[in-house]
Amino acid sequence: MDLGLKDRVYVVTGASRGLGRASAEALAADGAKVVVTGRDEKSVTEAAASIGPNAFGVAADNADPAVAERLIAVARERFGRFDGILISVGGPPPGLALDTTDEQWRSAFDSVFLGTVRLARTAAAE
Repeated sequence: MDLGLKDRVYVVTGASRGLGRASAEALAADGAKVVVTGRDEKSVTEAAASIGPNAFGVAADNADPAVAERLIAVARERFGRFDGILISVGGPPPGLALDTTDEQWRSAFDSVFLGTVRLARTAAAE
């Protein structure tokens, strides 16, 4: 199916595996260019290589307040434009809520909630 995405440029977070990866693959298959992100540099590099020449990997943690602007800048530098963002994030480690520490909850909040808000706000301002 042609969704008219040829040569559009998207940032896809959490794209080294799972739904983020599948989304990046689908975008690239339709002709889009994607900046693939995730926290682990090796996984991100491997994911981008697997997706192909229209993918570029960037290790980034959504909890970092500077990440949103940096990812959009990378999209522009690498592919010449920025058209949108798909935000895919994980949560606290699997397990029982009672076994999750305050630090694990804080880390998940910073990445999942604040990171998502920052990414969406920055992308919308573009």
